Amino acid sequence: MLKSMILNNGKIMGKIIRIALMTLFHVVVFVVIHDTGVCLAPLLLGTVKSNLHWGITVKYSLFIFGILSLVLSVFREYLQKKKYRNLLLIGICGLFCGIHIVHIDYTPYRTLLLLSSSIIGFIVPIVVYNLWSSRIRKWVFRG
Repeated sequence: MLKSMILNNGKIMGKIIRIALMTLFHVVVFVVIHDTGVCLAPLLLGTVKSNLHWGITVKYSLFIFGILSLVLSVFREYLQKKKYRNLLLIGICGLFCGIHIVHIDYTPYRTLLLLSSSIIGFIVPIVVYNLWSSRIRKWVFRG
């Protein structure tokens, strides 16, 4: 009985660690892509003026992105069917884009950068995890 409790707790801790790491990976990819775009914008577009309103928008969008990444990671960990996982990913991306699409009128380039970096931030960690998960499991559980 004690052995089964320890094994159960190990599986639960493994899921919690995977959820936390995937959420962190989503946020890091989002920030790196967005900051790279912000650094490249003056080179590509010339002068780019900054304002306080857009800084607040980016701050709250990062907060919303973190919450949605956590929800995505939790549900992807517990959903068994791939179809539902993909529908969840599309729904989360659509929800984030729906929240921030209102800014497209007065800051189109910044909004497109924000939306594209969020979509990349949602999709790339999942693709990387799917490609490398079997290799990581083999490496971790060699013995």
